Amino acid sequence: MLNAIVKDYDACCSMCWYQASCMAFSYSPTKKNCWLKTKIAEGGGHYHRERMSGYISIKLLVRKIS
Repeated sequence: MLNAIVKDYDACCSMCWYQASCMAFSYSPTKKNCWLKTKIAEGGGHYHRERMSGYISIKLLVRKIS
């Protein structure tokens, strides 16, 4: 989806929050890369020692209800 350079994990999370189609994100603190995701992998994704991930739970709830 979208890849950007951001200053920290919180900035990556905020980018996901304000991007309507973003459901989850991954952030690399060493490279400051932020990857926004349109879906969450079944099983929650996979481990990568250089990345931190998160998801926007309210968006998941809204999509399940509608």
